[in-house]
Amino acid sequence: MEREGRLIRLEIVRTHLDGFLEAMGANVLASRQEPGNFAFGLARSLTEEQPDGPAIFYVWEEFTDAAAFAQHHASPHFLAFQAWQKAQPDGVIVRRGLVTVPLLRD
Repeated sequence: MEREGRLIRLEIVRTHLDGFLEAMGANVLASRQEPGNFAFGLARSLTEEQPDGPAIFYVWEEFTDAAAFAQHHASPHFLAFQAWQKAQPDGVIVRRGLVTVPLLRD
């Protein structure tokens, strides 16, 4: 089985942390319940943060295949997070996504 994964780095302006955590938290919890989901996590990188800079988070998502990934992107919880993200002013969220290929598997 060929899994498909993404590692996403997010920089969030600190004044928007509560909204981000609410919107992303709902997305993470619901995504973990999707049939094609293998892993979905959110972590904050305190060591990369500067006192006057944004909060930095990483999202790791891994799905069984491209079809499961496409279903995730069509899910109500993903679309709700995407709508929240698009409603934010420019510069509130800086997203850097990396397409990855998981190598070590059980």
